[in-house]
Amino acid sequence: MEKMINVAYPYSGADMKATDIYERFGDFQEEWLALTSDEKELLAHSPDLSIVVQTTKEKGIEKPLYVRIPRWDTNFVPSCLP
Repeated sequence: MEKMINVAYPYSGADMKATDIYERFGDFQEEWLALTSDEKELLAHSPDLSIVVQTTKEKGIEKPLYVRIPRWDTNFVPSCLP
């Protein structure tokens, strides 16, 4: 199964800063990214996740990391309504 990062706190390892992905891939706001499992190489990007998934499958990547980069000027706060 593919690994996905929580966009609210996008990092997966103790050696990475929470803002590292945003700093490296800030040009791809409102897009989905596919990264190598070590998070060092960008494999594909698109606003449409299905295109990113298809591209990584065509490249033969077995376990990519999918991340969505939100706009910088928005916040996401989940809520539960009774």
